[in-house]
Amino acid sequence: MHRLRVPATVRLRRVDRHVPAGQRAPDNGHSTDVAPEPGWVIEDLAGQRRFACSDPVADAVATLMASGTGRRDDLVSHLTQRHQLAEQPARQLISTMIDKGLFADGEPTAQERQARQLRENWEARDWFAAAQYQLHTNDYPFLDYTRGGFVADRQRMDRYGTEHSDTDRSKRYDQPLESVDLPPPRELPRLGPITWRPPSRTRQVAFTELAPLLSLTFGKTGERSVPWPNSVPVFLRTTPSGGARHPIEAYLLNLTVAGLAPGWWHVRWDEPALDRLTGPVSVPDAKRLLPGVFGWGSTQPAAVLLFTIVFSRNMYRYREPRTLRAVYLDAGHLVGMAELVFGSGGFLTFSHHGINTEACNEQLGLDPLGEGCAYTMAIAAG
Repeated sequence: MHRLRVPATVRLRRVDRHVPAGQRAPDNGHSTDVAPEPGWVIEDLAGQRRFACSDPVADAVATLMASGTGRRDDLVSHLTQRHQLAEQPARQLISTMIDKGLFADGEPTAQERQARQLRENWEARDWFAAAQYQLHTNDYPFLDYTRGGFVADRQRMDRYGTEHSDTDRSKRYDQPLESVDLPPPRELPRLGPITWRPPSRTRQVAFTELAPLLSLTFGKTGERSVPWPNSVPVFLRTTPSGGARHPIEAYLLNLTVAGLAPGWWHVRWDEPALDRLTGPVSVPDAKRLLPGVFGWGSTQPAAVLLFTIVFSRNMYRYREPRTLRAVYLDAGHLVGMAELVFGSGGFLTFSHHGINTEACNEQLGLDPLGEGCAYTMAIAAG
């Protein structure tokens, strides 16, 4: 008999909260089966299955993963000694794992060999999550728009609209410490060409200089209706977004800008304004929060923009698994727009992805599963 092994598409993990269990997730990505309590979970990435499991099962999986392969009798002996199982229940446990495809005792299949190669390619570069993500989405049935895909897409959106309302268009804080209006983007003057200049160590940046540039970068320019039910019009902004979903939010950390209170401000773009969320943030704390943009030589930023992604805003419309990358394209596009606007407005900018995510989440009250930090841009006097 062949030695047992754990297929390359199977992983074991410990969870500390309720998790979907047991069945392939339906089209909306959420399973209705829930593990009765926190514990061990086995995931079959290729089969899109998830199982809550006991300590003996988790131990059996971990033992085989650690050794690569193992004899059935040796694994039975391990379980009976460590978990006080009788021999017959231990053998039945192993047989059940084989029946469910979580253990294998034959020659590796072509799918398994491909999966192992894929994992080795990603994990050699420490991209473990990327390997798991690709394995999990390899067989997703994407729509073919050359063969009725547009009709199927419209039917899908009608179904989504019936199941859940589509009303998330922008973020607003109910009780900010204060609010400051921004001018509408249509009233902005023409911007000049971008020219390099050395940083100014003496000129203080004024809010009256930043306000029109913030409005031009983030401002709303119009609305467009959508055809599915239970929805409100999508917003149009100075920077385009896939499907006009606009998942990117922005926060301005004011360090030394005159005419604006120091601290974190949320950039509100549905009705252009800034909402202050915190008191002053010291430069040492700002360096701890946003280390990437403070590696900018000796130049001291007057303010820093933090770009975040509200994932659900995009994923309501685009639920295919690989569309996650689209929100980062949106983020990059908007950062590029900000660099262009502020650069042509006479400022120096420096963008970087180095973010102390946990500290920023705590200071701004962000849930990283709902709104994730993506990028930063420092602004300094030119």
